Amino acid sequence: MRIFPSRFKIPATTIVIVLPSQRYARQVTRRQFTLVLAVSPELVDHFRNPRNVGELAPPAVTVEVSNPVCGDILRLSVRMDAGRVAGIGYKVRGCAASIAAGSALTVLSEGRDRADLARITSQTVENAVGGLSNESKHAAALCVDALRAILKLC
Repeated sequence: MRIFPSRFKIPATTIVIVLPSQRYARQVTRRQFTLVLAVSPELVDHFRNPRNVGELAPPAVTVEVSNPVCGDILRLSVRMDAGRVAGIGYKVRGCAASIAAGSALTVLSEGRDRADLARITSQTVENAVGGLSNESKHAAALCVDALRAILKLC
């Protein structure tokens, strides 16, 4: 039995990120498919330069939450001192929105007390990254789930 290579070569999907300041995406060839995503500059910044990445030493409380639908996993570590967040770190395995939302959550949580942490919602995280598309809203919900789990243990 001989296996012949396919005569049809389908190119990989091209992803074009269009920032709000740009008016149009570049033209692509006829056989390529284009997926245009409108993302905010804040989301791109948190994705390219994530803050507070990593786990904290054992005096910190660490939780791991996952979204079984998309497969994203977030591990959040928080060290509390006198009722305030003294240190926070995260690790995430997931999409760009999850990486950016985790970074934004750690920035929002630094130095806050338990009552302030309880007031953080998925909309707060979403606003911190400049908004999320409907397909990416799960990232903010994942972050808030991890924060609620931390508050139960502290």
